[in-house]
This record gives sequence, structure tokens and C-alpha cells, in this order.
Amino acid sequence: MTVTVNGMPASVDGSTFSILDVPLVLGPNLLQVEAIDGAGNARQKEIEVVRRPAAGDQLRWISGQGQSATIGESLPHPLVVRLVGESGSGLPNRTVFFEVTSGSGSLIAGKRRLAVTTDLAGNAATPWTLGSSAGKAIHRVTVTAPGARGRLLAVADAEPGPPARLFLDSGDQQTGIAGQRLPEPLVVAVTDAGFNRLSNASVRFTVIKGGGALALSGDPAPSGTELQILSNTRGLAAVELHVEDAENIAGNAVRVDLPGVPEAGFVTFSASAKFAGLPANTAVSGLVLDNSNQPVPGVAVSVTGSRSSTTTDNAGYFRLDGVPAEPLHLHFDGSTSSREGLWPHLEFELTPIPGRNNDLGMPVYMVQLDEDRYLEVDETSGGVLELAEIPGFALEVAPGSVTFPDGSRAGRIAVTAVHHDKVPMVPNFGQQPRFVITIQPAGAIFDPPAKMSLPNVDGLGAGERTEMYSFDHDLGRFVTIGPGLVSEDRTRIVSAEGFGVLKAGWHCGGDPAADGTPHDCSSCRTCDGSVCVAACSAGAGLQESLGCRCPEGAEDRCRFNYRCVNGVCVSDEVKIMDLDGPCAAEVGDPVSFTVMSNHPPKTRWIALGGSPPAGTSLPIQTSWSEPGEKSVTAFCTNSMTQTIEIFESCGNLQTDYDVEEFNRNPTGGAMGEVFRAGIRGEFGGCFSGGKWCPHLEKAIERVGWGIDPSAFTPVTGAYDPVVTAATCEQIIEDLTPVQWNDPYPQGAPAPPATQYDVPDLIVRHERFHMSDYRGKVLFELGPEFTKYLQRIGVCSNCPANWPKAQLDSWLKEVIVTLEQDYYNGEHEKRAFEDGNPEYLSLVNAIRARARLEDNTWDACE
Repeated sequence: MTVTVNGMPASVDGSTFSILDVPLVLGPNLLQVEAIDGAGNARQKEIEVVRRPAAGDQLRWISGQGQSATIGESLPHPLVVRLVGESGSGLPNRTVFFEVTSGSGSLIAGKRRLAVTTDLAGNAATPWTLGSSAGKAIHRVTVTAPGARGRLLAVADAEPGPPARLFLDSGDQQTGIAGQRLPEPLVVAVTDAGFNRLSNASVRFTVIKGGGALALSGDPAPSGTELQILSNTRGLAAVELHVEDAENIAGNAVRVDLPGVPEAGFVTFSASAKFAGLPANTAVSGLVLDNSNQPVPGVAVSVTGSRSSTTTDNAGYFRLDGVPAEPLHLHFDGSTSSREGLWPHLEFELTPIPGRNNDLGMPVYMVQLDEDRYLEVDETSGGVLELAEIPGFALEVAPGSVTFPDGSRAGRIAVTAVHHDKVPMVPNFGQQPRFVITIQPAGAIFDPPAKMSLPNVDGLGAGERTEMYSFDHDLGRFVTIGPGLVSEDRTRIVSAEGFGVLKAGWHCGGDPAADGTPHDCSSCRTCDGSVCVAACSAGAGLQESLGCRCPEGAEDRCRFNYRCVNGVCVSDEVKIMDLDGPCAAEVGDPVSFTVMSNHPPKTRWIALGGSPPAGTSLPIQTSWSEPGEKSVTAFCTNSMTQTIEIFESCGNLQTDYDVEEFNRNPTGGAMGEVFRAGIRGEFGGCFSGGKWCPHLEKAIERVGWGIDPSAFTPVTGAYDPVVTAATCEQIIEDLTPVQWNDPYPQGAPAPPATQYDVPDLIVRHERFHMSDYRGKVLFELGPEFTKYLQRIGVCSNCPANWPKAQLDSWLKEVIVTLEQDYYNGEHEKRAFEDGNPEYLSLVNAIRARARLEDNTWDACE
């Protein structure tokens, strides 16, 4: 893939590109972007950018732009900006906001939005730790400042990490002709810890069961029982398996791992083998069920390009005889069903065993479509389709963007939620999606793509980048339709700008599952966790004689006690009766919840943002790395949710301090003064010793300060007009520090300033007092508050309203106590010692000027 911007080449990495230093003139600028893929397909887009002349306060880059680092690591250098006024001088003591606006990275202390006060030069800085997604310029930080025009955008490139994860992509659970090559290759995907696909990773395939042999794709003959190959540019590694020359059920197995990376684990492929018969006797059979495992009768089943067709019976069973002994395209037309409601079209690819009845091995799940909720679209109108019972889902369709199967541009778009473990097609890339929807009608095409939002049921982090997937009927598999970005509130995954739904069909999103158990169970048995259990209580022969077709290999995880009743496979629903756990815990601590259920082993749960975020263990145990209100949901056919408040550890917290300043004239006779008008505290919660406690999050002091310009004659520098031969002697005397006596027994050297003084140094003197006070008094509040809590014992097992009035009263009392030690005269000594070098510097400058003047300045040298 190559990308150019106004003819200049951009740096491309996968699906992202970046280019810096594009020249812009004042006024409108047209940027022409062209992308050309390896096959020569080109796409162009034009963007207008307006460059305006600089005016008012502005932010400027000092350093840190355009860096790169490995995912999850900090950039080598911090981001540094300068806030300047119209004169170009830096503006000190102003607030600059840094905010991560793309990617799951963070700034100081894991924050995604940070307020930084500029220093004396007007500079503000922050380190930046990149998130988990690799790519060009996909990590971004926006910099703004109140009152400043415009904003700055920092972009960074993220390099992928080392190989860390291995996922089964496709090719599992195949059945092939004994002694021959399987119809499809065995494909795995290699990623780093952030699920970024890695090329050139070493992958090892090993036959561990059966007498099969491996071959590289395209090789006419197998190479042996072990092959080590490199992953391709999409992170995929594929081999082909010749199964053993014997009929078996799951009698062939291949283990795949990453040599030298044991923490990546391994995946296992299993395959069955059957002897071929007479091609004329080839048949295909299976079951069509709905989301509740109920039969869908009357569905028309056919083979594209063949006269073979039939309909499902009252049990949802079908059989096609005399089908071609070659790769088949099966079509299921739900519109012919005798059941009420609207049913979709489904399509499957199948390579049959010649001369045998090829059972599909799992039911064809056909979801009943929602007829009552739809979106009318045409050439001039579009809209947003939402599902009230699924917060976070939305499909945004632009006017004139849909072409329906009959070629028209007007019609209805409908969306229906699909039971996540009854997706009609198996997702690739290790996907085990918890939220799946179908967009109908089948065959509708969206151009431009329809923007899609999915609920973040996997608990991905804010700003995290993941993939969205769609089942492509032309390819017969799930394919990526582009990236999705997790919203800042972590409730939604929203398709990135320019990406979205391209074709109607089944859609999902999220990262692949970190673990799973490959199915390796015999006929009429199914996987329950890592154990094979009976799918029906009746024996295989009885099941066949009764026509009972249990969902072999894909038993509904929310049903149990499968049994044959009058030739139909029935079961009981798993019900959740109660969920119990603590209401508060500390960040990082494991938390356990217990579940009451009529079949506990099948209970599943989701802990949004937790680690692990989901599971099936009992009791449920997870932990959270960030504070806030969290929730745990146990579910199967019904669900129950309990909330828990996660607090930071009291021992890890530091109290923040703010000062709110306002102008105030000093009292009579004072040239400058600082006056504290009050102090207040903001209290939150934390965890200590297994109990919830209040925490002083922030102490805010309100301070008035000012100087009295009428109390002295101001001197601004050695060449100030007030400095003359007649006045310089008195000015030097007034600005030269001397040893003070009463009323300052500490003997602080300070200028007497009887007639003259320097306004800027008086300002500096008073501001030193404010900073010194915060360092000597306010920063003692945190430890003092901890002692106070230990003394009064207000911690409790669960959050409750803390005694705020009592805490506010304590804050005022402790400030009075701390101030008694502060205002001892030494505070003035420290202030004068801070400013006296500037006074002496000005005195020396006046004397230097006197030496340059004529003899009338002799007295001032």
C-alpha cells in the first residue's frame, strides 16, 4: 500500500499512515490524498485545511512531537509546549490541558487528561505512555489552553511488541477424506500483548495425534509431522494437513506453539476422517433451530448451481441427497418458514465427503428478525437506528448510501441481536464475541460505510483500538471492516472515521479471547469447559432411531440436562437466583462473588474493566486496577448484577493542594501583604486494612494579596528616569539589604526602603510567601489527616456518608495549629533571602551606570 499527500509520500504501516511538515499557505489549502493497494486499486480523497494568521495567546511546540516507542511504553522525551502572548513572550502561571484523544495511552499517573501550570518561561510538559495499538500516528494528544487560540496535536508512532499471543484463526473441526488433504488449511494468528498482528514470527506446527502429516500451502506432498514457518504480513501462519488413512472421529490433532515464547501458550486443531464412497450417493443433512433451540420448519435449503433442494421438517431437520461431490454453497431461505415472523437468508460453504451423508456437525441457528424496528432510507434520507434494550448500540446510515439487493436505493434497514453462542458462522482470529447483531436485508451494500457503535461488553480500556468484523458471504468467513475505538466513558466501541458496515449481515467487534478449549469430543457428546459430556441422555443408537438430533459440538451453554423426548432433544434452562459479594474493595485486590443457580457450573459472568473481565469459575473472582463504581453480572438465560465501589489504597494516596488567588489591597502602612481568606477540603474515599475510609483529596486555600504603589517611589531598573545623580545615593541606600533589629529579632537582612522600592521584587516577595506557606503548612495536611482518622475511627465495611461537618472542622483546627509554628519570623527571613540577590544586582547596576557618567555621579559609585 502506498499513500501520497499532495504528491508527497506518506509513511504507511498496515491500515494507518502519517506525514509531517506538509506546507500550508495562509488561507484555504486543498490536501489531495491518494492510496494505491498492491493490486493497483486507487482511492482519492480531498480535504480542505484553512491556515489562519497567528493572533492573541498561542501554544507553540518546544519538543516531543513525532516520536515513536513500543506499545505500552513511554516516549523517550516528554511533550513540551510554550504558551506565549502576542509579543512572543512566555506566559507563566497559566493552565495548559493535555488530553489523550486517540489510543489507550496515558499521561502522568495514568491520567488521560492533565492540567499543567506553565513555568516562568511559559512552558508546560508531560510524559506520554503509549497504549496497546501499533500503527502510524494513531496515538494522539491534544493540547489546549484557556484563552489561547487553536490547539496543538501531538502524534506518535507505536511499534508492535514481541510475540506474546497465539490464536486459532480457522481450519479447526474439519472432516476430510481419509488419507487425503483437508479441504481448508490450518491457520493461526500471532500477535503481541496488544493484539497487534505480527509478521515474521516463528510458528511451529506439530502432529500430536493420528498418523497425519503436514505440508506447506501449495506443496503437492506432505513434509512430515513438524513444520516451522514464519507468519505473513497479516500475522497469519498456515499449513495443510493430510489426515491418516483410517476412519475416525477427531482422530487427528495438531498442536501449534511459538518456539521460545512459552507464555503464548498453544492452540490445538482436531480433524476427523471418513472414507469416500460413490459420488452419486453424496448427501448433506443438518438441523435449523432458532435462538431458543426450537425448530424452524419450512426453511428452503438448496445448493447453488444444483437442482438439489428441500425444506426442513417439523423438527427442523433436512437432508439433501444427490448433491455434487465438490465444494458446495448452501443456501437457507428463512422466508419460506411455516413459523410466524420474519426469518433471514443464510449461506454456508461446505466441502463434502463423496458418497457419504455429510452432517453439518452443529445446528444452523436462524434468528427471528425484529419486524417492528427498522429505518426507512432512500436517496435523500438516512438516520440512526438504536435498540432500547441494548444501550450503546447504534447504526448511522447516510442518505443515499444503501443499495438494496434488487438494485433500488430505497427500503428498510433492520437490526436484530443474535444470541452470542449461536452465531451462524464461526468467527475467525480467536473471536468469541459476546455481542453479535445481524443487519438485514441480506445483500444490502453501504457506500459510504454505515457508522456502527457496539456496547463495550468486553470491558476494553478508554481509547483502546480494536477490530470490527463482518461475515462476508463472498469469502465465506468473518473479515475485518476496520478499527473501532472505545469511548472515553468505556461504554461503547465506535467505528473509526471512514470505516463501518459495508455489507448487511452478521457483525461483531472486540479483541480475540485470551484462552479457550478446542472441541475434541465424539459423536453425541459436547464440550463443557475442558470436559466432554453427553449431549443427550439416550444412547447414540436410540437417538438415531428416534430422529433425535442433539446439537453435537455446540450445546447451548445456558441449557443442561439434555435428553430425547418423543424424538426431540429437550433440556432445562440455567437460572441465576442470587449474586452476592462485597460492596467495596481496594484497587488490585482480588474480590470474590458467589452465585446461586440451578446449575452453577454453567454460570457465566462479566466484570467490566476487571481482570479477568469474564469467566465461568465459581466463586467468581476478579480485581480492578482503576477506582470507581464497577459491576459484576452473572448470566445465562437470565442475569443478575451487583455493583462494587473500588477505592485507591489510603497508603498510596497523596493530597492535592490548590490556591485560589484574588486581588486585595494591603493594610495601612504595608507595601505588600498576603492574606488568607479561608481554606476548605474536598473529601473522597480510600481503602485501608479492609475497610473504607474518608480521604482528604484536595485542600483549597483562598488567598488575597497585593501591593500598595503609593507607599514608595518605584524603581524598575538602573536606567529608570527616577535614577539620577541627585537620587541615586538614596536609592542605593534604600535597596541595599541591612541587618534589621526590632521588630525583626531574627536579624533578617532586608532593604530599608524608606523612599524607594522595586514593585516586581515586592510581588516576588509576596508570592514567595504563598509558595513557602504551601510547602511548610499545606503539605502536612495528608499525614495529619491519617493520624486523625486513626484517632476517631470512622472507617467502615461499606461506603457511607462520612461526617463532613466534623472533617471540615478538623481541617480548620489543624491549620491554626500548623500556622502557629509557621509564623515565627523565619518566614520573613526566608522571603528576603530569596529576593535580596535581585536587590543587590540592581544596586550594582546603578553603581556601574554611575561609573559611566560624569563626575556629578561620584557619590553614587
